[in-house]
Amino acid sequence: MEIEYASDAISDLERIPDRFRAQILRKLGRLRDGLSADVKRLQGHDAVYRLRSGEYRGIFEIIQTGIVVLRVKHRRDAYG
Repeated sequence: MEIEYASDAISDLERIPDRFRAQILRKLGRLRDGLSADVKRLQGHDAVYRLRSGEYRGIFEIIQTGIVVLRVKHRRDAYG
């Protein structure tokens, strides 16, 4: 399963402190093996999910070719 990052997600990751960024990227990378991590589908969306990584949330979409990470935000900002 291929993982792509939207430009907003790349910008979000650049603003996150290094120690958290590495953890988030490791967890997002594990999605290649399936959605077995702390993943939940977002209400009101058919194929949009969130991955919890400490205080941060990776918001991603499942498409035919793999996964597109849309945003990576602190939990207080992730759902607004």
